Amino acid sequence: MTDTALREAVLDRLDEVDRAVASGEPETLLPVAREDLYRLTEALRALLDQHRPGENGRCPSCHGTRSRPWPCVVWLAGHM
Repeated sequence: MTDTALREAVLDRLDEVDRAVASGEPETLLPVAREDLYRLTEALRALLDQHRPGENGRCPSCHGTRSRPWPCVVWLAGHM
């Protein structure tokens, strides 16, 4: 799978979840909740784990000219 195809597949699935939530219909929402909530929370946990602060208190995963101070943007977005 190409990077573009993977990106589109992930974004399409997130759009499907958003539509199910917006519908508010239990028969639409319940299957999505059963199937996707666990996968979404596991994915967020894995992402946050990759952005733990290093020994220097900075995020080693946020590259640039130097690592970013912790909490990095990933943790800030996860806190929303």
